[in-house]
Amino acid sequence: MALQQIKLSENAPSHNSFHLEDTDLLTYLVWQGFKYGSVDPYLLENWKGHQADFYLMCVPDVKWQSDPLRENPLQRTEIANLFINYLTASQLDYGYVTGSGISRLNNAVFLIDQFIKKTTFAP
Repeated sequence: MALQQIKLSENAPSHNSFHLEDTDLLTYLVWQGFKYGSVDPYLLENWKGHQADFYLMCVPDVKWQSDPLRENPLQRTEIANLFINYLTASQLDYGYVTGSGISRLNNAVFLIDQFIKKTTFAP
């Protein structure tokens, strides 16, 4: 799955200077480390070469809902902290998405807008 993610990212349309991904290799790194206790060095190296300019860090402040892909309802904060540790250690830009429903969506849009303004008008 991670290799397919690399291909998708590399083949994303480049007519825009900004594109948004729901998932990147960071997701695989966090889950691999959390679930299996180690991280494949190949994935780590590839993530370093494919890091996003900005990440939305979804705070686990909404009620957990079961579905076939969701696990660990009681460890959501711990898992979120693993993402934050990678982002902080790599000195990457990220913002916290909070709230629920439309306010959560508006928060995400606001964060993206602020990042674009910051990078567009940076000296």
